[in-house]
Amino acid sequence: MHIQSKTNPEVSGSEREKWFEDFIFGAKTDLLELETGTADTQKENFYNSIINEDYEEVEKLLKPVVTKNMVKRIIGSYMEGLHQEKGLLRKLAFDYNDSAVLVWAEIAEDDEKAEDALIMLEAKINARFYGHGFQITTTIVEDCDNLVIPNHYTTMIS
Repeated sequence: MHIQSKTNPEVSGSEREKWFEDFIFGAKTDLLELETGTADTQKENFYNSIINEDYEEVEKLLKPVVTKNMVKRIIGSYMEGLHQEKGLLRKLAFDYNDSAVLVWAEIAEDDEKAEDALIMLEAKINARFYGHGFQITTTIVEDCDNLVIPNHYTTMIS
């Protein structure tokens, strides 16, 4: 089971220059929207918070975006790991909050290979994402437990 992480590859001068040109163009477009009153409330609040150096508010505004991105990446990594270990699960469901992805995984009775693989997958994902303030926690149940996936989870495999 291999989980890839992105590294910081070198960026060429032309790539950097293009990125900054696009960034500046976007910022100027935002400035025009702010000056003409056509910016949405979220954009206006974001820039006002930055200009006023209210970094606590900036963090509050960015947190939902960061959370959504991290949850997507964590679940994607989990699904990639499961794909490499076909046939482990009977049921799979996810839930999340602002710092954790919760996994409900149902395996066959006494399937220690599946249990070990899920524990290792969780450890690898936590090693990758813990430094970003996120973790994954897996609840492993066996089919003989006859437990229902909790209502607040989103079912992926049933």
